[in-house]
Formats: sequence, C-alpha cells, structure tokens
Amino acid sequence: MHHSHIQTPTGPTWPHEASGYVVRRPGGPTLSFTGDTGIFGVMALIREIYRPDLAALPLGDHHTIGPGDAAHAIRLLGVPRALPFHSGLMPTLTGTPEALREATRKLPNLQVHAQPGETLSPKGLKA
Repeated sequence: MHHSHIQTPTGPTWPHEASGYVVRRPGGPTLSFTGDTGIFGVMALIREIYRPDLAALPLGDHHTIGPGDAAHAIRLLGVPRALPFHSGLMPTLTGTPEALREATRKLPNLQVHAQPGETLSPKGLKA
C-alpha cells in the first residue's frame, strides 16, 4: 500500500514501508504528511500528540487513499486544512479535490487547498 521514497544524495530509496511524517516548526505550523498510504488508526494518535494544522494526503483512490477515506483521515487527524496530492497524475488516480470537498461537506471549517500554484504561508496555517 505504500510506495513513498526518500531522496538521498545518491538517488531515491524505496523503503516500501509506512513512511509518513509529522513536521514541526517551533512557533510555526505542524504538518502531517501521510505519504502514499491508506487510512490507519495512528492518525488519531497523531492528532492527540501533535495537533497538526495541515494534513497532506494522497488522493489517488488507487494504491493510495481515496476521497471518502481521506475525509475520515481528516476527521481522525482533526486538521482545519487539507492539502491533497497525486490527484490526476495518471488515469488510474481518479480521486479529485472536488470529491474530497463533497466527502467533507459536513466539516464546515475545513479548508481544502488544491489550487495548482497556490502558496500557503506558515503564518496563515497556524490555527
């Protein structure tokens, strides 16, 4: 289910294991980057321990999380902002930001940042 890689000076490595990250900046926002994954229960622990301000979630619906499960992951993570990635990169990746917005319509304070070229500043992310 996972195919994240880490770029090293000699090229990418492919650990084939869960490799999501929580990125924290003192005094700044906290990012939960799930990597290419499906939904998993540790997301609730990430919410409890790190209180992320933004979740970056794959939105392919093939090899990765789809819009419905991404909506549930957003609830587990408790984030006010979501940044979907992988949408539309290839024909098999059918999940869309619009489908995510529909799946999260009952979360009225959620912001889905999916505009290509959109800039998110750290100041604007801190809840």
